[in-house]
Amino acid sequence: MEYLRLIEAEDWSAITSVRQGECKSGQCLRLLSGYSDGVNWKEWPLETLCAELNEAWRDGARFALLGVPEDISPRANLGRGGAQCAWSAFLPAWANLQANRFLDYSKILLLGSVECTDLQERSAAADVKTLRSLCAELDQRVSAIVAAAASAQLIPVVIGGGHGGSWGIIKGVVDGFAGAARGLAVINCDPHGDYRPLEGRHSGNAFSYARQAGWLQRYHVLGLHESYNSENMLKQMAADGVTWTSFEDIFVRSQMSWEEALCACAEQINSASLPVGIECDMDSIAYMPSSAMLPYGISLREAARYVFYMGSHLPVAYLHCAEAAPGLGTDGERTAGRALAWLVACFCKAVMEAELHPMAAEEALK
Repeated sequence: MEYLRLIEAEDWSAITSVRQGECKSGQCLRLLSGYSDGVNWKEWPLETLCAELNEAWRDGARFALLGVPEDISPRANLGRGGAQCAWSAFLPAWANLQANRFLDYSKILLLGSVECTDLQERSAAADVKTLRSLCAELDQRVSAIVAAAASAQLIPVVIGGGHGGSWGIIKGVVDGFAGAARGLAVINCDPHGDYRPLEGRHSGNAFSYARQAGWLQRYHVLGLHESYNSENMLKQMAADGVTWTSFEDIFVRSQMSWEEALCACAEQINSASLPVGIECDMDSIAYMPSSAMLPYGISLREAARYVFYMGSHLPVAYLHCAEAAPGLGTDGERTAGRALAWLVACFCKAVMEAELHPMAAEEALK
């Protein structure tokens, strides 16, 4: 497939530290069989990819890991770059997790990454208008690959890039998964609503664009920071039926605990009886190297509880961890990489333990 970049088996082995008497994720994670065929990734037809994904599903795979190494969408939103490095930070951290009784890595397929190199090069000296045009191009690449995974009933787990990628993920799931024909519900743990005007695609308006297109039927923002969202955007969110739970309501006014907030959000979003997309903006975690890093926010432990709780209580359609920017923090590659790996592991454990898999059984939506 033209815009899917495969990771060669030898490259994957090179980042996996093997120890005698131990088994690491990198030693038992699924790879597409085409990785070893010697076929140039650009020449892989869509039909071949879909056949491989369906075969992986029949053989027990339930998740498809996909990287989006871009920082165009945050810069198109007048933000900082750096999100293009999240995928490369995640990979070695993920490859070296211990494979043991707590998580069956054979159910997780390493799909690869969206080819972004050409877009990144074109964006280097681009103005805002051009950046937003490039973001729209990226949307189409993301949606096509996600649709292929969703059509094979695999849950896409998308790492990296800005939050602009959510548009392509939502479109891809709706296009690929028959159970999402009515659209998706999405819960987003994020300081920002990302519901800015339809002014050209960027990381700040993925959800407003998805809503306009009719794919996003219900949307809730968890942990919204009251000082970092404009009144105009809040009014538009309210007018469109978008709901939120503010960070201040939970942690400053103490109107509810984190656990109570998770429960209330899950009940509300699940009442729509739709497949649910789980979004985790790494900006929400205090001091996490990210595009809009803040000195306050939830802890990494609370973020892990969030993805685990939602994964075990909702009929999840995808997980997206966005906006990590390893280069913007001290020892950021190690910090962001390990944080992303832990969040993904917690999510996969939750889904496997709960057996709430809308791709596999539509009864989960009833």
